[in-house]
Amino acid sequence: MGILALIGSGEFTPAGNEVDKFLISQTKNPKIAILPTAAGLEPDFQKWINDGIAHFKKLGATATGIHLLNRKDAMNNELSNHLTNFNFFYFSGGDPGHLLDTLKGSPAWKVILNKFKSGATLAAASAGAMVIGNSVWARVYAFDKKGEVLPWEPGLNLVNFGLIPHFNEIPHYFNPEQIELVKKNLPKIGKIIGIDENTAYVKIKKSWRILGAGSIHNARTTL
Repeated sequence: MGILALIGSGEFTPAGNEVDKFLISQTKNPKIAILPTAAGLEPDFQKWINDGIAHFKKLGATATGIHLLNRKDAMNNELSNHLTNFNFFYFSGGDPGHLLDTLKGSPAWKVILNKFKSGATLAAASAGAMVIGNSVWARVYAFDKKGEVLPWEPGLNLVNFGLIPHFNEIPHYFNPEQIELVKKNLPKIGKIIGIDENTAYVKIKKSWRILGAGSIHNARTTL
């Protein structure tokens, strides 16, 4: 397995310098793919690519934007073959439901997963981090925009927990009544962690470390 970085927020900003410098230093001849997939339904998805390329250039690394934006792209064999040229994959933020629906069971995800198992670095921020878990609150946009409380779903299952990014900012996103609904909607069993903004939870070999400004929390007891 390669290095896995689960990031609460702050991708492609100075707040991410510490973790990204570390990931670059630990990746031999890094060839970085910026994947704005979670923002694939947004008109300004290209901004994620532009910001990612500029960010890594400042850190002395070269990154390439990949237009893996929807299920059709994820099923495209030519795009999937192109992904084999990279050894550092970075998923930025957006809609976790769209990201999960796009990737799960797709040839593109199979390539990324196989590369990761062979030693490639995998970084995932916000929505990107959410889908990496064994369970994911994929339909958080339905709650945020419509007030619909939909259950957690099986994730991509690279780690044995579910996770909530932007954790320290939840009181600013939701009112107390909404937070109670979020608590009640947590899966009945299983570990759920919270990752603060501008914070990364990084697994290298078999050990985890925290990089960045914040902390990691047991979401069941601290939400």
